Amino acid sequence: MTKNKLKHLIDAAAGRRKADLVIKNCQIVNVLNDEIYSGEVAIADEKNYQHGRD
Repeated sequence: MTKNKLKHLIDAAAGRRKADLVIKNCQIVNVLNDEIYSGEVAIADEKNYQHGRD
């Protein structure tokens, strides 16, 4: 990852720039504890940088 791409990703995660794609009303699977919950996923520069529960 280049320095410029990392800066864009950090800016998106901090809310200083918009995500390229936001998927809402999805099921998110936590494979570490077998938990499934509803939420949304934000993607910027082809990286998943943020997800949250509804």
